[in-house]
Amino acid sequence: PHCMVFSADGTRLAARIDAKTVKLWRVDDAAELTELPLERNKGFTMAFSPDGRSILTGAALFGAEGWENVLVLRESDTGNEVSTHSEPAHAFIHALAFAPDGASVAIGTDATVSLWDAAKWQKQAEFAAPIYYPRTLAFSPDGALIASGSDDSTVRVWTVADGAGGEPVVLAGHSDWVNAVAFSPD
Repeated sequence: PHCMVFSADGTRLAARIDAKTVKLWRVDDAAELTELPLERNKGFTMAFSPDGRSILTGAALFGAEGWENVLVLRESDTGNEVSTHSEPAHAFIHALAFAPDGASVAIGTDATVSLWDAAKWQKQAEFAAPIYYPRTLAFSPDGALIASGSDDSTVRVWTVADGAGGEPVVLAGHSDWVNAVAFSPD
């Protein structure tokens, strides 16, 4: 698969199985829940909401106005669309993560990490730091921190309360791209 993600409780799995399809399964009995169609895109990522009832997909799509970043929130059992948000793509989406309370979404693009209100699709903060292609994002269990892993072989950790003005802690020394970040439960 090109992209794969488990729900937080481990009961659902979503996988992009080819350029045009995401499939969702219930893990305990391998039942296919739904299939999500995809359009031609650049970059692709997805994340389950903390309760696992919704899945958010993000991709850059080429439309009548040029490239746009498109976020689609769907019910994970049915694939029914709940909401869509798009905007001109100055940089492509590469990573998504829901805050533990589900109220915010972190979005990683070619050179930024930003925090968005998940219900209104309003940007709350943009964490400005020299980042190159954040491949992965994670919130700490209490939602106080956001971590990104990037192609520049670094992990950056921001304090959410600091918003756009805060400097990240930079964890360097990785020998290659950082493809996954996670916080321990405690």
